[in-house]
Amino acid sequence: MEDKHLARLKSEFRGDLRHKQVHVLDIPDDYRAMDPDLVALLASATTPLIDAWRADHAARQAKIRGAFAIIAPRPPPKAR
Repeated sequence: MEDKHLARLKSEFRGDLRHKQVHVLDIPDDYRAMDPDLVALLASATTPLIDAWRADHAARQAKIRGAFAIIAPRPPPKAR
């Protein structure tokens, strides 16, 4: 995707892209669909982005779970 494609996406999908990041990978449009070199380029370009998202998501979920535990602590275990 080139910068002109990003501009078009932002103009046509303004509401859908609000508060979201779109990453331009700068991969030239010189490949056929599922070309192994293209797949490798996409994997190397997107893996760090996906890994960063997963780490951020996990941290946010842990924070939410921790906040919930403060608001509604678990009941003590039943005595046997």
